Amino acid sequence: MTQLIVPALPVERVQYERAYVLGLEAMMKVIRQLTTTEKGRQVPTNQFPVFAASYDVPQALAQVAVLKAATTRLKVRPIQLTVTRQYVTLRFQLQAAAGQPVWVPSAGALWRLYDGFLSNLVGSPFQHLANIQIGLQRVTGPLTVTTP
Repeated sequence: MTQLIVPALPVERVQYERAYVLGLEAMMKVIRQLTTTEKGRQVPTNQFPVFAASYDVPQALAQVAVLKAATTRLKVRPIQLTVTRQYVTLRFQLQAAAGQPVWVPSAGALWRLYDGFLSNLVGSPFQHLANIQIGLQRVTGPLTVTTP
């Protein structure tokens, strides 16, 4: 994900800051989990953060094609788009080639990933951010669209 300094335009800055606060607690938890040390030494891991942003979209099921097209305009595309009656959830995850990706995460690297995730959402066609969830998982495949 690309890194961007907090946006300068007032509307985009408000969107960024609101999103930042929504996911702050979850991000702190992920950082604690990934940067734990073993006998004072950082442990390599094959887990990466997964970011999910949920938006309140009235009558979202009627707009699946439009919502899917909107994801193509994002700089970083989600790996999954979940559409329910009132919500749209975009799921972002790092993808790697076949094999076991291993890295030694640092707090700085994780904050840059979070900033890239948030910067990607600023100015997006999706509005009314309702929730941000951050978890840990291994890499997955291409975009999937799920509807009930």
